Amino acid sequence: MSETVMVPVPEQHRTAFQTWLLQKTLRSQLNSWNPEKITRAIDRLEELDRVAVRAIAAIKGVWAEGDEVAAEVGIPTDEVLERLNAVNEACWDDDAPALVMIQTADHSRTGRPRLIVDSSIREDVFKALSS
Repeated sequence: MSETVMVPVPEQHRTAFQTWLLQKTLRSQLNSWNPEKITRAIDRLEELDRVAVRAIAAIKGVWAEGDEVAAEVGIPTDEVLERLNAVNEACWDDDAPALVMIQTADHSRTGRPRLIVDSSIREDVFKALSS
């Protein structure tokens, strides 16, 4: 079970700390993905979720803006975020990391939610979406 711990970080170190934390988290989590887990994750998706994941994965190496993904899917941004959080929770239940990394608006440089699929699993995600 995860536990949230609040740790104060001085303003001048916040960006460096967030970068370090994201890299550490990604490195540890990406090791647990394999093509079978990706296929299971994609097979569980409803059609709207598949469209959202495809739109996010299509943007290689940069964060997708949440409102742009929502426009492509045709539902409000908040609903896209709720659905993707549910997708990620299902992945965690399968002992896999999040399929889509979500950067909330309050942590985003743009002040809007942003989304990304790690480039190391993009190819397998597209293969699973195609089957």
